[in-house]
Amino acid sequence: MTAPLRPLATFDELHPPGTALAARTGHGCFDWVTQRADALDSVVGQPLAVAGEMPLLCHASANGPAARALLGAAGLAVAPGAAIYGDEAAARAIMRRWLDQGLKLAVIYPLPDHWFPPDAQLVHPGLLARLNSKAHLGELVPPEHCPERVSLDRAGMEQAMTLFPGEAVVLKVSTAIGNGAGNDVFICPDTTARAAALAALAQERRPFEGLVVERRESFAEIWCAGFAVLDDSVRWLGASRHRLSESGLQAGNIMGGSPALPEAGREAVLTLAARAGTLGYRGLAGCDIGLTVEGRLLIFDLNFRLNASTVMLLLQPAAAKRSGLPLAINAYLSSPLPEAELVRRLLPAVESGHLVPTRVLDHRLLASGSDQRSVTGFVSGRDARDCQDVAASLQAAIA
Repeated sequence: MTAPLRPLATFDELHPPGTALAARTGHGCFDWVTQRADALDSVVGQPLAVAGEMPLLCHASANGPAARALLGAAGLAVAPGAAIYGDEAAARAIMRRWLDQGLKLAVIYPLPDHWFPPDAQLVHPGLLARLNSKAHLGELVPPEHCPERVSLDRAGMEQAMTLFPGEAVVLKVSTAIGNGAGNDVFICPDTTARAAALAALAQERRPFEGLVVERRESFAEIWCAGFAVLDDSVRWLGASRHRLSESGLQAGNIMGGSPALPEAGREAVLTLAARAGTLGYRGLAGCDIGLTVEGRLLIFDLNFRLNASTVMLLLQPAAAKRSGLPLAINAYLSSPLPEAELVRRLLPAVESGHLVPTRVLDHRLLASGSDQRSVTGFVSGRDARDCQDVAASLQAAIA
């Protein structure tokens, strides 16, 4: 058994006492992130290895023999407060039991309005929706760090063609439901792309209230900053760098190495976090901040929820110290192998520190029922190329 891998902090330290993580929501509540049926239960597994003593939901797909074996080999474990469920009815029954015990519900994505009253939640649903809507970024971000942008109502979206004439823009959907992962963003380098994006949005059936038109900046570097808003302070968790896809959208995160987020960026993030705290927000959050080629620091996206990079932020510093491998990139591996064989092939990389698994899923128990297993976490190496080679070799080994 590998020595325990101690995170920078656990979820019970990053939320008020008497809080349970109710990460399972209902259909349609984060359609702007994904519409995959498996996501309703797979997203719940993200924080299992770093929850500490916090009560939280755990779908049966994330609690199998492979999950326990690989997490254990990494010095991690499924949280002792994990409440195992198999379907939505069971998840809601667990949440109701927590409420009867006097706990507040923290969420990742909004819960359906009819499930529980607003005061059952740690953060009022109306506030959560406002903080995460792209229309209201300017209410929290200091003006000197806010990109040039215009918010339009849905009925007036056609005005987007007249704003920033001749310039590249980014169109961002503003919605009260869960959003993110780049699925609510349209990068428009020219007028043709802008018109095509607006035509697609005119036919859109997913709910949204408006559209933000933002001047597209040229960034030299982009970070995803992580923090937690506590009752009397803000706790800084660190910042990972963006890995970008060919389209310019985020495709993952990288930690270690340089460049680091400038101190002025950290101060700007802490300022907006403190503002959110005065409004009543508590718990984990993150934001995207970029350094333009002209040297300006701009905060262009707010995510008041668990971020894709949060668990990596909490674990990578300790993992790097233990393995001696300074750099890490996020990884997602999938395999049709039986659980025992999957564990056998990945175990050497886990024990050497080249792979830190944080979620292991048996997709047969998810809505798709597919005969697949998947491993989410991060791979470590000497540099970015080394990390990419590790990820590729591991995926080839379990294909």
